[in-house]
Amino acid sequence: MSLRLRLLIAAGLVAFVALLAADAVTYDSLDSYLNGQVESSIEQARPMVEACLDSGFKPNVRMVEDNAPGMFLEERTRGGTVVGSVQARSVSEGGALLPPPKLPATVPGLKLETPSGSKLPLIDGDEDCGQLAGIGGLPGSSPTTSRGSALGANLKLPRGPYVYFTAGPSKDSGPSYRVRASVLSNGNIMFLASPLSATEST
Repeated sequence: MSLRLRLLIAAGLVAFVALLAADAVTYDSLDSYLNGQVESSIEQARPMVEACLDSGFKPNVRMVEDNAPGMFLEERTRGGTVVGSVQARSVSEGGALLPPPKLPATVPGLKLETPSGSKLPLIDGDEDCGQLAGIGGLPGSSPTTSRGSALGANLKLPRGPYVYFTAGPSKDSGPSYRVRASVLSNGNIMFLASPLSATEST
């Protein structure tokens, strides 16, 4: 094999490796960007959902439809007992129920510390969580009462420890999820998750 041919082969290999590296970097950047978009949607929905759960409401369909449409919600005790959960719904398939995410028994990196400090003024037991949807800067909100404005301001405050992670589907036919796990004021864990159906097809 001539020296020229060896140099050409070496140059080709270097170019191939460089293309693979560039492709990996591009994929990681795109994946990070798409996850960021999903997390932004979760953060937008999170304050009102947490307020509902901290006020003693159990996860229910109305709560999710009004505050976190299309998302999965579950409240679980530290011992692993499910207090309540609501399945995610497909936005593009007529609102069909989606298989839930496969959640771990323990969440890596989540500090199980109950939020310290005074409790925020939350929602009274005789009020409907859904009717207060949007307070605190969520889409479509227009707080008209002084109480609503005060509640909205408080809901912008960070609550307890939380982590984000990606969870696979509990069934092969389901999508993966971007999940936000956080600690509620009662010490329970809230899982609020958005399906990655759209991002997985990108």
